[in-house]
Amino acid sequence: MSTSVQNLFSRCKAVIFDLDGTLINSLDVWSRVDEVLIHRLAGCTPERKELYAFQQQSIARHRNLPNPYTGYCSDLGQAFGLNMSGEQIHKERFALSRQMLSTQVRLKDGAADLLLALKACGKRLALATTTRRANVDIYSDINENIRNRVKFREVFESVLAMEDVLNKKPDPEVYLKTLAVLGLKASECIVIEDSLEGVRAASTAGITVFAVADGWSAGDAGEIARIARRVFPSLTALLETIQPETLDKGAPGR
Repeated sequence: MSTSVQNLFSRCKAVIFDLDGTLINSLDVWSRVDEVLIHRLAGCTPERKELYAFQQQSIARHRNLPNPYTGYCSDLGQAFGLNMSGEQIHKERFALSRQMLSTQVRLKDGAADLLLALKACGKRLALATTTRRANVDIYSDINENIRNRVKFREVFESVLAMEDVLNKKPDPEVYLKTLAVLGLKASECIVIEDSLEGVRAASTAGITVFAVADGWSAGDAGEIARIARRVFPSLTALLETIQPETLDKGAPGR
């Protein structure tokens, strides 16, 4: 199996990465943002897992709004008895999140080493995320935990974010648009993802997808394993498997 994985990486021209939960430990930060927000505004601290489930259900209900998070904040106001509009709560949440995304988000183990090793092997790298571009900008330009290890603007030649698509994952739009930007076929690329929505999006786009285990996706592990070419316990394990120092630097990825 290792040889098969290594051959796929050797032959590919580009590797396309998801961001949240794949390269960075950011998913838990959003629950912490909401915990702090509600403590400030309502004087109580909700249970994190219950809050996360509430958030996901609310955002799904409001997904057709111009900003689903304003609808989510309105739901928070109702749930915790806040005498504030969804817009007012969202303004507070946005300011708090900027500070926490700038200081508390970190790269996942092996992320910097994997990106730099693939880049050194001549692979083209792209980021395909449906998080907001403003968040990507924070990770690229402000967050020193990330910038001290790897500079996103130097390693990724293409970055597509939420504002670049009409449909979020599991719709394949962000991956199809990334292929168009790179000028490559699906067969010439590999995707690295962590979530069920992500692996479904990449698979629907016709791209070989490898998954990296993440605690937030543990409940979907079986279905992720069914769709993905292979699931790795970490980015470090993926790096060790592909042994980038042995990849042919003269291969099409150059």
